[in-house]
Amino acid sequence: MSHGVKIKNTEAVKRFFKQFNRNAMDSMNDGLYNTADAIQTQTVDNLRKGYKESTHGRDGGAYDRGLLAGSFRGVKREVHKMTVGSSTPYAAHVEYGTGPAAGKKPYRPPPESTVGSWSRRHSKEEGEVLQSIMRFGTQPRRFLGRAVHTKKVILPKQIAKSLAKRLSDAAGKNIGVTRR
Repeated sequence: MSHGVKIKNTEAVKRFFKQFNRNAMDSMNDGLYNTADAIQTQTVDNLRKGYKESTHGRDGGAYDRGLLAGSFRGVKREVHKMTVGSSTPYAAHVEYGTGPAAGKKPYRPPPESTVGSWSRRHSKEEGEVLQSIMRFGTQPRRFLGRAVHTKKVILPKQIAKSLAKRLSDAAGKNIGVTRR
């Protein structure tokens, strides 16, 4: 061998490799959490940007008075799984649309829906609004889907950053993250 590296099996090396698997798993969870948090932040930003007209049935954004944006209250943490979601019963209807407008069968919102308060704010007859929703449906307003599409690409870098920090701490030396 003309050129090589010899690593002595010291206590520090043993400790480093013993911690490696744990550091890798913890880094994956850190990366998942940081990515989920970025998705949630982007989702709320999408909702706060307001309604945009839909173009040819494509996502047009969502109009929100703050109830939907306020319903995203933290990432639910589980081992190797993070969940971003809304506690409002109508979030999925806004995200995916309803009835014929979304290519689905007619849908009539339940009596406990927020259609009544929306109708009053817009001086519309509640029955007419319900009938219109049932007949035509509502367009999808992809506030969460757009956030996932935009932010999912940061996951590998988030995991790598966390792993580099953990390995640097374990090795007692700076280990950097580079992209090839």
